Amino acid sequence: MPFPKAFSQDVPFERLEFWVDNPRIAKWSIPECDGNTSQLTHKQIKHYLTKDKGKKEYNIVELSKEIHKNTLADRVKVNKTVQGEYIVFEGNRRLAALSLLYESYNFITNNMPEWLREVPCDVYDNLSDDDMFHLVELWHGDLKKKEWSPYSSALMYKTRIDRDGKTPKELSYGHKKTEDKITRQVRTIEMMMAHNVEEEKMFSYFDSYMLLKQDQKNSIKDVFKDKPELFEKFEKNLVITMHSSDKNTSALVIRSTLTAAKSNKFGKKKMREFAEDGDFSRLTDWMHSSGNKDDVLKTLKKITDDFYALKIKDKLKDKQATTNQKNDIKLLLKRIKKQAEQLSNIE
Repeated sequence: MPFPKAFSQDVPFERLEFWVDNPRIAKWSIPECDGNTSQLTHKQIKHYLTKDKGKKEYNIVELSKEIHKNTLADRVKVNKTVQGEYIVFEGNRRLAALSLLYESYNFITNNMPEWLREVPCDVYDNLSDDDMFHLVELWHGDLKKKEWSPYSSALMYKTRIDRDGKTPKELSYGHKKTEDKITRQVRTIEMMMAHNVEEEKMFSYFDSYMLLKQDQKNSIKDVFKDKPELFEKFEKNLVITMHSSDKNTSALVIRSTLTAAKSNKFGKKKMREFAEDGDFSRLTDWMHSSGNKDDVLKTLKKITDDFYALKIKDKLKDKQATTNQKNDIKLLLKRIKKQAEQLSNIE
């Protein structure tokens, strides 16, 4: 798509409005209006960002102090609609910070600076929703501005699919995120919703699991193909495990453990046992043993190499072999026996 051109314009502050589809605040805005963000108002968003939880979460006060000291260094991006609205689709945090300053000047002093009375903006003429999304995704992705959280992006992708009838392929057009990644993130959000999970911090857990679930070559579902009823129990127990604060069930541990288990005969067995009783330590214990097995095999190979490096047959035949050399051989034999016994105890 051709890159839209903007023109510079000082817009009266009171004409500027928040963008209802701003992905940055999607985790608040979408639940607030049951997914239909078009029902949100400028007043609701302003209240959230200047008087409610968003004020602290997005550091609005700190930003307002910085702007007051240095003025507005980065111009806000505005879409001027055919209805004459000036929608700030890039710079909603700055607009919230300006709102705090504007109210302060109105109540405390009449000496309001000109840049606050009429805000310097880059104005675009009548952009479509797709145009605005494409531009902000470009600015917050390829052009290295601070990216939105994956959770917020996924929520907005789901909203655009459900509300606007978009497809993942359409949403990926001209953007660095692939169709597959957008599809996975939307399915991750849907799984969280299905299990009534709303905490943003849980997104990485579910997204890691969804990566494994979508592996067509070696799907987690295949582990339960002979007992499909266990798969639902497996996912329910996994969600409970994700919610635990145990360091042994971090997103990374869960993903690495399941990645190894779904490709191993004994790992699959442990996954089915976990589905039955919800004890994830079965899997982590197996994973630990599996890792030990690799270590034992490496050690055994090294010892065997050392053993043959001594040219054992020649040494045993050599009547001149010293007692120390014979003791070295005996020690190596003991080590090999011990490693072999340890290996036999690992599934």
